[in-house]
Amino acid sequence: MKGILYQEISNQLKHDIITGKYPLNSLFPTENELVEMFSVSKITIRKAIELLVQEGYLHKQSGKGTTIISNRPFNILNNAIPFTRLLEKDGINVKSKIIEVKESSMTEHTFAWPYVYEITRVYSLNDIPTIYSKHYFALKEKETLEILSDENFSLYRLLYDKSLPISQIKDTFRAIKIDESLKQYVNFSEDFALQRNRFSYDQNGGLIEFTKFIYDSERQEYYIDYLV
Repeated sequence: MKGILYQEISNQLKHDIITGKYPLNSLFPTENELVEMFSVSKITIRKAIELLVQEGYLHKQSGKGTTIISNRPFNILNNAIPFTRLLEKDGINVKSKIIEVKESSMTEHTFAWPYVYEITRVYSLNDIPTIYSKHYFALKEKETLEILSDENFSLYRLLYDKSLPISQIKDTFRAIKIDESLKQYVNFSEDFALQRNRFSYDQNGGLIEFTKFIYDSERQEYYIDYLV
């Protein structure tokens, strides 16, 4: 593999992280190991590693090495740990359950591709339903979706497998009054909750995915923890 550019090496290492070759929270191979693996200079390896750090897959810490902090196909916030993983670090047991998977009649937003699907999912924190989510996403071709495992399901991994690259992700937040229909999924502590809308776009600005999260923020505050 002599002569591979740092961007290509970075892409290969990212693929290896996503597919599980290098486990989450484990130490990443050292520069010397990667130099030997790819038969390139240390400068090339350092550039490749820096790209993975910028994209939020790796965290470098002096004296402790480089740690894998994400194995998601697309990272929502560079250098920010996903909310559910923060909760797990705080000792909270997080479980998700998929309620429904179906074709969608969504008309609120226009997607880049013609076939739109939706997935309804509920997250329980310490066995108490606390987060409601509705994923909407577009595929190039019509197909029957089979979600085999609630616990291991990742929407971004699904999009990655469908060769749907995402170039930009935008989050918006607002307070909402709870709709009665949502109470069948989450027994909200108050009449108001925090709604987070996530928009994912391809390189041409086409909408690939829209997800609506509704948090019982009275029961569990939403927060972000950045690595610096």
